Amino acid sequence: MDIGLLRGRFTAHHDSSVLPVRNHASERSELNVTKPLSAGTRRKLWGLLGLDIVTVPWMLTFGSWFDETSKLSSVLTLGGHHRLVIAMAVVGSAMLAGLAVWTDWFAETGILHRALILVATVMSLVALAGALSVIVLSAGIVLILWLLIKH
Repeated sequence: MDIGLLRGRFTAHHDSSVLPVRNHASERSELNVTKPLSAGTRRKLWGLLGLDIVTVPWMLTFGSWFDETSKLSSVLTLGGHHRLVIAMAVVGSAMLAGLAVWTDWFAETGILHRALILVATVMSLVALAGALSVIVLSAGIVLILWLLIKH
């Protein structure tokens, strides 16, 4: 009997009013299956960890200056919140470093590891969002100027 998403849960011998019996042991074992992250993903995670580590002293040194100097420079600190940027960078880097050790340098990751890596990555990217927006804006301006000069 083919019933779409529940395919394989019922057999032709069961009455249609009987619910399938789920094998919870096999579901738990599916959660414990570890897979390595790709080499490119691992390089990106290490790069993100490095950027987080660089962000902390940068914000400790220049964060309050970025907050107070101008509206444009406060973009680097997410609108004048350099302490929030520091906290998110510290938490993101601590999570990534801990997960690196826990997962044998991101070589053996289970579903829980991947979920925690995702949370750490989001925290790190939010901490770096202001700097990334300034970098993208600068690259866009350079590209526009290059196109104008070229033609």
